[in-house]
Amino acid sequence: MGGERADIESRISMLARENDVRIVGPNCIGSFDGNNRFDSFFYPRERLKRPKGGSMSFITQSGTWGCAFLESAMDTGVGKMVSYGNRVDVDEGDLIAYLATDPETKVIGSYLEGLGEGRKFLEGVKTANQNNKPVVVFKTGRNQMSAHASVSHTGAYAAAMKYTRGRLSRVV
Repeated sequence: MGGERADIESRISMLARENDVRIVGPNCIGSFDGNNRFDSFFYPRERLKRPKGGSMSFITQSGTWGCAFLESAMDTGVGKMVSYGNRVDVDEGDLIAYLATDPETKVIGSYLEGLGEGRKFLEGVKTANQNNKPVVVFKTGRNQMSAHASVSHTGAYAAAMKYTRGRLSRVV
């Protein structure tokens, strides 16, 4: 949403591109693969149980939604779960495209607060569709209260919305 932190994110993004390194985050809880047990979460297992492997994968800007997904998938299992937060580099379009061709993923779920590159996201969804993989999208921020929550959470609407005297409005 601006200031010093935005400058830091911009510098990280530039350095990653210069060095051909991909970055997930910041402002995320990490990634998990239920099948090969890769786990980059900073939550200890005592606080967040990890489900068994499965064929359902999930991407989310919100770590809280990711944790809720994992907890609800204890019986069904999880292929992959990626919390990508502020998407300084890797975004929802990259993740959908990856999961669309992942042989272990059969269904893709997502929680979106905003889209970085809508066309790239739709291309990934099209690839998933061609591979007979349903994509389920939960998009927040469609009403006043949820838009406010998105702005205060990741700043996803910061460029398109302004908050004045307790109300959100679109910036034209």
